[in-house]
Amino acid sequence: MTKQNFIYSFFAVLVSLICFSFIKESNFLEGNTQIVTPIDKAQLLELTQKEDDSLYVINFWATWCAPCVRELPHFNAANKKYTDKISMKLISMDFDNQLEERVIPFFSRKKFSDYTMDKYLITSIDYDSWMSKIDKDWSGSIPATLFYNKTKNIYHFHEGDYKEEELYHTIDSLLAL
Repeated sequence: MTKQNFIYSFFAVLVSLICFSFIKESNFLEGNTQIVTPIDKAQLLELTQKEDDSLYVINFWATWCAPCVRELPHFNAANKKYTDKISMKLISMDFDNQLEERVIPFFSRKKFSDYTMDKYLITSIDYDSWMSKIDKDWSGSIPATLFYNKTKNIYHFHEGDYKEEELYHTIDSLLAL
């Protein structure tokens, strides 16, 4: 093989690989855009005002936050254990332009496809405009979790990560009220 043929072959393979990766990524996103739903500040605040008999568990996290990622399996296990008693929501605080490139692929790579709770990405990066409405003392650190039931006047906010048993204990305590 001549040097010129080698170069042509190399570039042909390179172009093919690049095209294949775009097709594969495009097909992946096409079928999975509903894995995570973008929501704005008003929709987020609406999630924190539901008035029914469920205990709402709303976890704020991000793909770049190691403690957040560590505790996600605990929230999935709790969601399965208390399936008829709680309404679990995961709110990603990644930047909204990272939905397709980071957040959606995160759930597939980490094999979180069995996560049946609703997953959202907050599109309002003006955190100061809504964080104090979630909890007036929230410093802004994540992970953070809001537990509430409006009809039973239950409200609990926790900054920091949960171990699985701690999460179960919190849920059991709040359900007993």
